[in-house]
Amino acid sequence: MPEIPDNVPIYIASDHEDDQDDDHGDSHKEARTNLYSEQTKSSSGEKQTSRANKDDADKRKSLMEDRSAGNWQPYTKDITSAGDKEKPALQSSSELGSVGKKSETLQIKRKTMQVLLGITALNSLAVGLWAGNQIIPHAPVTSSIDPVLGNLFDTSSKVAPANIIADIVQKSSPSVVTIDIRVVPKLAATPETADQFNNPSSEMLPNQATGVIVRSDGYILTCAHAFKTFESIDVTFDNHKTIEAKLVGKDDFTDLALIKVEAQNLPVLKFSEASLVRPGDWVVAIGSPVGLDHTVTTGVVSSARRSLEEVNNNRVELIQHDALLYIGSSGGPLLNIKGEVIGINAAVRGGTPGISFSVPADVAAEVSKELMSSGRIARPYMGMVMEDVDPNMTRSLTLPSSSVAVRVTRVEAKGPAEAAGIKAGDILLKVKGVMVRRSQEVRTLTRDDKPGVVLDLVLKRDGQEIPVKLQLGDFAKYRPHG
Repeated sequence: MPEIPDNVPIYIASDHEDDQDDDHGDSHKEARTNLYSEQTKSSSGEKQTSRANKDDADKRKSLMEDRSAGNWQPYTKDITSAGDKEKPALQSSSELGSVGKKSETLQIKRKTMQVLLGITALNSLAVGLWAGNQIIPHAPVTSSIDPVLGNLFDTSSKVAPANIIADIVQKSSPSVVTIDIRVVPKLAATPETADQFNNPSSEMLPNQATGVIVRSDGYILTCAHAFKTFESIDVTFDNHKTIEAKLVGKDDFTDLALIKVEAQNLPVLKFSEASLVRPGDWVVAIGSPVGLDHTVTTGVVSSARRSLEEVNNNRVELIQHDALLYIGSSGGPLLNIKGEVIGINAAVRGGTPGISFSVPADVAAEVSKELMSSGRIARPYMGMVMEDVDPNMTRSLTLPSSSVAVRVTRVEAKGPAEAAGIKAGDILLKVKGVMVRRSQEVRTLTRDDKPGVVLDLVLKRDGQEIPVKLQLGDFAKYRPHG
């Protein structure tokens, strides 16, 4: 007989047709027990043995009778294995299904709980961000002097050289404004003075300047020399909208002024570090000469730090460049190739086109901050004009290496120097105990002093050294524009 594979179920017929009848099951069990008992009794007689054999044959015959397939039961190894008689019966299919459903329900509940927890966490995060946004203070405006302000151009991107100037002008022009300063007229209007083209400097016309927006809430930086006596200030933006402005303050020492209009969300430009400016760098100047707003000129930096007595009285070092500037260009931005402000256009050397000067961006940034906070800047004033003594009589105005002394050429009337007894022709030997040989050294030593500070000076007059005490005055009081 071939062997039956383990994975094939074997069915055996129950002893009786009704497999659920308990009485029939008990009879069958009793018959098997009797059969086993009759076979094991060796001491019984032949009669008992014969009866036992007969009973056994009857039992076998009874077992061999056909039973309906509906009464068959599965037969497995676990049922017939030795020692497994005490194992509990297998669970029914309904019980297995119930257990499976319970397990599936638990898994669904677990996933639902995880989803709910995730949604709760996201809601908590959103509420936290909202609360933080409401509680944490934010800067109300953007500023040109803010170090986090980005550049107009990404330095990593490649811009076509043919279009880079046009791109700079297009992106920076909204931050450049035209300023009309209406001055008090001295004469009645006449046909001669009314000719704007032939007489652009007539006081019947507004003084014109250019400005740079330095804060998005309406602060505009421009030049100071345009603000003499005036009645009104009008600012015209790149979109041709005009708003009246007020003067916040001015610093005649650096020739810078700050005005303000009532506006919000204005575009601003980033101020570059002055130390990064080099001779030969490309520059772009934007201004409004003689009323021609947003006029663009280009050039290169001629000198990163130029100090000239005839320009701005040598008070601050300027950026010299060859981008052409005209009347009305003052106060406009000088931009580098990244679209950053490196200077504020201030002056030109008269009669020499292409020699232009701009106040460095770092100086402009400091002036802007101080004027915003207090409206004025206290600058020291000595009340005398100095020159470098050069025995070689060099023709260069910017190479003082051969200077051996500082000479006083003029003393301002009723100024601090005159009050201290200083006279024209005196040689200035020491300032604050420091030997000086150039006028720029004197300005460097006194630039950070405030009005009212008393300086210890040593002069040389008629071969004799004379100690002098000079009390600094307020520059804005003694030397205002206009």
